[in-house]
Amino acid sequence: MNSIFSVLLFLIASTLYASSVYSDGTTGMTSRTIEIVEDSLTYRSKRFSLPDDARRIEYATLYCKGTVKIIANNDTVRVPYDKTTSGEFVVNYDDKTNVVVELFYQSDPLLTLQNACEFDRQDLRYIPPFTYDSANHPRLVALRERYKLDEIAGNGNEISRILNLMHWVHNNVKHDGSMAMLESKDAMSLLEEVKHGRRGLDCRGLATILNECYLSLGYKSRIVSCLPKDTNDREYHVVNTVYSRRWQKWMMVDATHDAYFMDRNGVLMSIGEVRQRLVQGRSIALNPEANWNRTSSTESGNYLNFYLAKNLYRFVCTVHSGFGTEQRGVGKTIEYVRLNPPDYYYQKPDRFESFDGRSGTKFVSYRTNNDCMFWQLP
Repeated sequence: MNSIFSVLLFLIASTLYASSVYSDGTTGMTSRTIEIVEDSLTYRSKRFSLPDDARRIEYATLYCKGTVKIIANNDTVRVPYDKTTSGEFVVNYDDKTNVVVELFYQSDPLLTLQNACEFDRQDLRYIPPFTYDSANHPRLVALRERYKLDEIAGNGNEISRILNLMHWVHNNVKHDGSMAMLESKDAMSLLEEVKHGRRGLDCRGLATILNECYLSLGYKSRIVSCLPKDTNDREYHVVNTVYSRRWQKWMMVDATHDAYFMDRNGVLMSIGEVRQRLVQGRSIALNPEANWNRTSSTESGNYLNFYLAKNLYRFVCTVHSGFGTEQRGVGKTIEYVRLNPPDYYYQKPDRFESFDGRSGTKFVSYRTNNDCMFWQLP
């Protein structure tokens, strides 16, 4: 396997060094970069800028199987990998410069989750009560009528209506994790952007659309950011939790992967239940039609035991859920609640503020270790 990687990386070596002419007429090296993209479960990319004295790149994959794309200048090399693929590979930039690329498989993120401290239901620090826009909100009424959401939801039972809305968002909005979130953060604006040619939205964009679709039909719903323990890991996931009046519980739905989870009785599971079962090593059933952009099936092992296990360590959501909840604006205050395990690095202060001077928006965050308070029923 090492020899295969060495050959493939050597093939792009000649393209990684180039001469350029600076404004003073001297020649030198262009900005040397390598981009590594994982094409396993979802878009994951890291770009390495290499100063003249750079001699090593380390890249850890979190997934047990997939493909790494090594991109240099205009050339792309696709390299399949699995848990046994590791080693150091030399990239020759020129006769004087070699850079070692170290590819390795990172320890199972499921172990990190399973080793986390349990949430503390004795933590009584104050967090505000969660609130939700009524289906009669004028902008939600407009959303419901413009896209005929009642018809999309159908005439079936509550669960079928909830799932039909998720399927509709998934099938009509392509996921593209490389696309930055738009300034406009409401379903109407985001759907218009897609209609007029935007190639896709990130997971937060899909969750924002689905959240307002649910609220427009009277289903209480939240946008939930699912985050890893590692604060340097910027790859996280955003899903929805929607409240079932029939079952009197929250249910997790993921529009990015058209995914939901069921217990052995076929009842949809909440985010907290999925997390707890991962911690306990109990079985979880993923719906068989789960997929990414209708091009590849979402494989249960990678999705659950690696991607979600990594990102179900801690959670953040807004106090209020409604139309344009995270839309910034002058004089606006957006409140968040952060649910952290007791062993997470940052526990204090209990409440903190920040301010975005460009938009004039104030952000207020509350911390808690109490999962019951965070998942309080509407």
